[in-house]
Amino acid sequence: TDYVYDWVEANTDLKVVCSVANHDEVPGEDYEVTMRRYFEETVDEMAKRPSLIAWYMSDERSLFEIPTLVRRAGWMKELDPDHPMWGVIDNPTKSQHYAPTFDILGVDSYPVPSDRTGKAIGTVLADARAGLAGMHGTEPLWMVPQAFGWNWFNPGQYAAYRAPTTAETEQMAWQSIAAGANGVVFYSYTELKKDHSDEPDALDWDGMTKIVSDIRKYENVFTAGDGDSVVLSGTPAGTAARLWTTGGVTYVLVVNCTDGELSDVEIALPEEHRRILGCDFGSAPALTNGNRLVFGTLEPLGFRMVRLRKGPEGLVLIFR
Repeated sequence: TDYVYDWVEANTDLKVVCSVANHDEVPGEDYEVTMRRYFEETVDEMAKRPSLIAWYMSDERSLFEIPTLVRRAGWMKELDPDHPMWGVIDNPTKSQHYAPTFDILGVDSYPVPSDRTGKAIGTVLADARAGLAGMHGTEPLWMVPQAFGWNWFNPGQYAAYRAPTTAETEQMAWQSIAAGANGVVFYSYTELKKDHSDEPDALDWDGMTKIVSDIRKYENVFTAGDGDSVVLSGTPAGTAARLWTTGGVTYVLVVNCTDGELSDVEIALPEEHRRILGCDFGSAPALTNGNRLVFGTLEPLGFRMVRLRKGPEGLVLIFR
C-alpha cells in the first residue's frame, strides 16, 4: 500500500484512513502473538505518514466480538495514541456497547432500494440518531452513505437491487450532516469507479464528485473555529435540521428525509434573526417572527441551506 500513500502525499492534500479492520487471526497460530505483531508492524510502517488521519478498526462486527475489539483498540492506543480510531457498525441501537472499541463512531444503513432492503431512505437519519444517542454525545460520528448498488457486488443474487441515484446518495449525505455527523465516508470507491453504464439512472463518478463539491462549499462553515453547531430538535416528522453560526452569519440546513413531498414545513430557530441573506439548493423559505423558517413545500429528497443574519444591516449612525 506504500504506493497509494506516496501518490496521495505527492499529488494531493487528501488524508487517508488506514484499515486494520479485516485482518484476523491466522489458523493454527496464537491470536495474541500474531495480531499484536501485525498491529506493531502496521503502526511502525504507517503512523509516520503525514497523510494518515485515522485507523479503521472494525467493520460491522457482532456484539460477541466486542471483547476482541476492545483488546485491539487497547493495542492501537498504546502503539499510536496520536491518531483516532474509527469503527463502523450496522446495529446503531447497540452503539453504547461498542464505545470502548473506537474513538469515532461510524454507522452504515444502505437503504436503497427500499422495496428490497425494507428500509426507507430516512433510515439514515434514524440510524444516525440512534448511534449518537447510545454514545451520549461523547463520540464524533462519521457516517457511511451508500455509494454502491447491491447488484454491483453480486449480480446473480442481487439482480433486482438497483443502485442509488445521485439524488439519493446526495440526500443520504445531507441527512447524515443534519443528524449531527462530523464526517461522511462514501462506500464504495472501487465499485463506483467501474463501468455501470447499463444503469443510466445510477450514481456514477461524476455524480459523486458533484455531491462532494457541494458539501465542500461549506467546509469553512462546518469547521470554523468560532462556529457553533446545533442539531435542532422538535423538527416536523420526516425532516432534520442543523444550525451553524460563524462570521456573524447563521447557516441552517433543512432536509426532507423522505421520498415524498412535504408541505408547510416550519423550523423553529433558537434565536431571532433579522433577515434571510440567501438560500442554496432551492427556493428560500419565509422568515416569520424572526425565529421560524416556513417552507411552502420541500420536494422529495430535497434540502436547503439557508443563510440568515441576526443584527442590523449596513452602517448605523448615532447623533447626539
